[in-house]
Amino acid sequence: MENLKPGRMRDSIRPRRRSIHIVRCIAVLCCLVFIAAGRSASAGINTWTSNGPGSGQEIRALAADPTTPGTLYAGADNGVFASSNGGATWRAASKGLPTGSAVFALAPNPTKPGLLYVGTNSNGVFKSTNGGDTWEAANIGVGNIVTALAVDPNTPGLLYAGTLFSHGVFKSTNGAGTWNPADAGLFPNVLALAIDPITPAMIYAGTGTFHGPGAGIFKSTDASETWNPANKGIPDTAIQALAIDPVAPSTLYAGTADSGVFKSTDAGATWRSIDTGL
Repeated sequence: MENLKPGRMRDSIRPRRRSIHIVRCIAVLCCLVFIAAGRSASAGINTWTSNGPGSGQEIRALAADPTTPGTLYAGADNGVFASSNGGATWRAASKGLPTGSAVFALAPNPTKPGLLYVGTNSNGVFKSTNGGDTWEAANIGVGNIVTALAVDPNTPGLLYAGTLFSHGVFKSTNGAGTWNPADAGLFPNVLALAIDPITPAMIYAGTGTFHGPGAGIFKSTDASETWNPANKGIPDTAIQALAIDPVAPSTLYAGTADSGVFKSTDAGATWRSIDTGL
């Protein structure tokens, strides 16, 4: 697998250079709203303040630790940053990650504080058991370019990794100890993953080669053993972001490369555009 540095990654997908900045991951936006809400007293309603881990950083992923309020992680072009105070201050948290690794995905364990996983641009998956203080490779069997990660909320040792230029989705049943392809029926390039919080065997994958054929949303009802398209109402475009309503998981949202945001209220059977104002 070719080692894609961040600059080469952007060059290789130049046709989408405008669209990738239009529709960012909805999950990332949710984390940013969380940060802004925590500072609303000083920032004011409907006002945003800069809480980033450093000027000039391209933040590709954000995650809030579900077990420790106020603990946030940011994936950047040069590794991971962590905050323990809702984003007021940040610290570098990349010890053990290869130099120059861009972090494309972050996934905290839903039940164990300090346990989290990252997906990188050229070195697969890494795992930390101490809140990002140190990292170790968790790459056996997985692809090199990992763009999405998801942890089963009921079985925290069960993980899924979305990859580019490989099998699409890989699955681990032992906390990222080993991985196996889980791509039957799936388009090979996966940009986003989402798990139904009530029925975790139901998984959605956003795919695409940035305007190439076969892009769209795929759905699995058997924990990634098989996949089927779930695109009715969505144009042929790359799906870069997916989010599920945690209270009503049959409601989903999809962010596209060049067609705005779409919503489904029937577990992905049909979709409609909701991009007014975008």
